[in-house]
Amino acid sequence: MNIVEIFAVPNLVEELNYDLKRLTKHVKDYAKKNKSQKRSTLGGYQSDNLYYKPGPIINKFVNQLANPVKMFSAQLRLKQPIQLSNLWFNINKPGDSNMMHTHPQAIISGIYYIQAPKNSGDLVFQSPAAELMSSYLPISYANSFDRYNCSAWSVAPKAGVLLLFPSWIRHYVKINESKQERILISFNYSFQ
Repeated sequence: MNIVEIFAVPNLVEELNYDLKRLTKHVKDYAKKNKSQKRSTLGGYQSDNLYYKPGPIINKFVNQLANPVKMFSAQLRLKQPIQLSNLWFNINKPGDSNMMHTHPQAIISGIYYIQAPKNSGDLVFQSPAAELMSSYLPISYANSFDRYNCSAWSVAPKAGVLLLFPSWIRHYVKINESKQERILISFNYSFQ
């Protein structure tokens, strides 16, 4: 017997060796001087697009993305080159979250967790077939849930971890139930 996985949604998870203290200071200093944007935040801070405001700290971070993005692009079987198209900071204080969204016009999206206390808000991916799955397999009919039968998949944030995913997948961030801020960098890669 052979089970074939169809319609799989890949994610890349990798720890990056980066100076988190320096990056945290940079993000907080930037947030003090610049107004928050309102895209997907429910209470939190979102910076403007930092792609057009490079500096040594951001440039060093972007350089570290090259290999993971190249690997992930290969998994997606992309034949056309992609490039970084935008990058921004998110700061979610206790009680903040992010609403369900996708990243239109992008191919690969990513998150790098800078500060991620326990219970500071899981990232939740929604299956593209979530509505169909709820009528096909009600929660009470399954012994357990895994990649074959779940309608959502949660990822607990961890400082120093990079996460890459296809930009089309719907996702949101749960409420920060910790007593500290969750800080991250989000970014998108698009076709050149």
